[in-house]
Amino acid sequence: MRIDTSVQVTFLLPTSEMGQGTHTGQAQILAEELGADWSRITAGMPNQLSDDDRIPFIDTLLDYLALHA
Repeated sequence: MRIDTSVQVTFLLPTSEMGQGTHTGQAQILAEELGADWSRITAGMPNQLSDDDRIPFIDTLLDYLALHA
């Protein structure tokens, strides 16, 4: 997950969207948990995961959110 200086939130998912709405659902949850404007959330798929694009485990994300609430 990345949050840039303009408060645009981008998160990368290693799964493909095939009509189930998983990217939309996860984006909605992320927006709600961050208290972010829905229009500022972008879901994407990494071409290749690198050290900069690692997907955090949910516990790591929840710890981050708790610290920055």
